[in-house]
Amino acid sequence: MEVHHHPQVEKKSFKEYLLEGLMIFLAVSMGFIAENIRENLVEHETEKRTMELVVENLKEDTTALEKSIKWNIKKVDIIDSILLFRNSHTYSKENAELAYHLILNEYFEELYEVYLKLKKEV
Repeated sequence: MEVHHHPQVEKKSFKEYLLEGLMIFLAVSMGFIAENIRENLVEHETEKRTMELVVENLKEDTTALEKSIKWNIKKVDIIDSILLFRNSHTYSKENAELAYHLILNEYFEELYEVYLKLKKEV
């Protein structure tokens, strides 16, 4: 049977072990620091993107709310006009038709504007 002998290795001094341990500690510490810096950068970018989306959504919501307010004001004006026609003593078929056309004109005017914008885009 063959016997395998281990190669002769020089014995290291305590100083060399200490230096190797210090180098491993520094390498692990630097890796930990680099990972923390990278995580902070990614979190900052994510936060920035999120805030940009919030601002964009707020702008869209503000625009939608302004349109809704304008439309509600129009509806209130229409209802006021209808009530004036109804409460007037000159209630007639012509006044009823005028109120009806007033309602349709106010409602479809906005839809027609949207139609024209879409027609221009196509």
